[in-house]
Amino acid sequence: MAFSTRTPWIRDLPPPPLPTLTSTLERYLEGIEAVVPKAGFEKTTKIVADFAKNDGPILQKLVERQASKEENWATTVWLPDMYLKNPTPLPINQSAFFLFPCQTFKTSRDQIAFTAELIIFALHFQHLIETEELKQDFSRAIHAKSSPLCMETYKNFFNSYRRPGVKIDYQLPKRNEVYPQCIVIVHRKQFYRLNLEKETTVTYIASALLNIRSSTSVSDSPHVGVLTTQPRAQWAVHYELLRKENPGHIEALEQCLLVLCLDDALPPTLSGPTKAEQCENLLHGKGININSCNRWYDKTLQVVVGADGICGVVMEHSQSEGITLLRFMEMFLEDLRSTSREPIDWSCTGVTAERFLCYRAVEDVDLYVLHFNEFGKEFPKSQNISPDVFVQLALQLTYYKVHRKLVSTYESASLRRFRLGRADNIRAATREAYDWVRAICDDSNQHLTLGQKQDLFRRAVAKQTAILKYTIGGMAPDNHLLALRETARKLQLRCKLFEDSSYKEFLNFQLSTSQLPNESRITVGYGAVVPHGYGCSYTINANDMLFCVTSFFSASVTSSDFFALSLEGSLNQVRELCTTTVDASSAKPTRATPRNGSEANK
Repeated sequence: MAFSTRTPWIRDLPPPPLPTLTSTLERYLEGIEAVVPKAGFEKTTKIVADFAKNDGPILQKLVERQASKEENWATTVWLPDMYLKNPTPLPINQSAFFLFPCQTFKTSRDQIAFTAELIIFALHFQHLIETEELKQDFSRAIHAKSSPLCMETYKNFFNSYRRPGVKIDYQLPKRNEVYPQCIVIVHRKQFYRLNLEKETTVTYIASALLNIRSSTSVSDSPHVGVLTTQPRAQWAVHYELLRKENPGHIEALEQCLLVLCLDDALPPTLSGPTKAEQCENLLHGKGININSCNRWYDKTLQVVVGADGICGVVMEHSQSEGITLLRFMEMFLEDLRSTSREPIDWSCTGVTAERFLCYRAVEDVDLYVLHFNEFGKEFPKSQNISPDVFVQLALQLTYYKVHRKLVSTYESASLRRFRLGRADNIRAATREAYDWVRAICDDSNQHLTLGQKQDLFRRAVAKQTAILKYTIGGMAPDNHLLALRETARKLQLRCKLFEDSSYKEFLNFQLSTSQLPNESRITVGYGAVVPHGYGCSYTINANDMLFCVTSFFSASVTSSDFFALSLEGSLNQVRELCTTTVDASSAKPTRATPRNGSEANK
């Protein structure tokens, strides 16, 4: 794979379209029909009809006027609502982790060599971004293939920072000058600044890292890193105190290329750390007595390199999308195949690290990794079904089997086909999905024939495919409703639509999902976004799938391992539904021979 190109980035991408008020309200009703009670849906239908006649057209005209003045109206309203106004702590709740396949470090020098190569590659990748020599991304989605994608979020990778605020966080603008450059290294909760020159070499970085690793014992330094795990308003107050007493240290963290977390090995076990334990180490650091103090979550990129080979990246999500970070990580792994130090001493008068809060949050995370190896994307393709649609419907079936209802589901959809595009939501809890899962699960529907159940499944597939298409085309209802709501708020206009319990349920994502495709076996994960919900990231490979399921032990109604194992059954159940036919002569179901996926899709 060539990393760079002299072809300039395509910049004249279109702005996102603005859906009509009618289409958005229709899709809003479709989005809540399967997740709210019948009486609530009927009430909401009347509220929507009133909104369409009265406040809606006025707000729509104002949104249209604002959209005509901006490069991307959707990102303008989406970013503060999704991240910058989100008051929850970054780890578990907002940041995502990306776990490399476990590395083999026989000695500490192996760990240092790997780390030094990664830092050099980061500098090279930054150069490709700054010079725009990085090859442009193009859409791989079956419904939008070969569309050029916006590259602007790559420019937020390095030297960027999310500063906490009491009401809203701030994304700090990058410095214009690239050098002098530095990284901040955290080892055994001690912070170091390492300056990088233009001609920085692997040897220079490795020498500095060896000095740090060999000289750092478990210090009495304050648990400063764990402060970044606080709720944002609380951290904002402590942040200002730290910045007043340690202006140079805070500036180094805000402006450095990235934060490097040199972790000690996890506590030893007979069989070594499980995949789930590796994921937990990146998700939250496993507590203040292990690695939670070895982090600084405000930084866009935290590169974690553990002595036991547990390596990866923790990304502050407001700056960029996971798929762009995966490109950086995969390019590094491909590249991997083919000196002095300055400690930072903190002054922390009046600031107390939230040890017990962090401990409770870490202990509450229920994380389970499912490696499903019965089949991968080739089977859905052989059935002329999008692999993502197949998995989303299997997730709906799983949720219904476990909880006997459907809930609002979030699946991140990239809008990078548009100038400055970020994301919208591919909804999956549809009426069609609801009818199908009830046909599969409810005793009252066992009179339905196999053919009827298959027909309901195909209807659910068709609906989910349609939603996928219009969402990546910028026509989903979520961002549009958000723009209408924020416009009403600025006008101090109270709209029943946005105060209705159905709208609250529309945004209550008890199942938050994301597909992060990669060919390097990188595991991606994040926490559930509501207290009684699940997070479920997944990668669909040719012949297997990987799921990372999270929830909270404090929620009595959820269980990550039970959900994941139920999902395993659902995937096989859907395959059987697709491949079983009815013998007309005997009226008995028989298994059909699956078609070859690669042949079916040539």
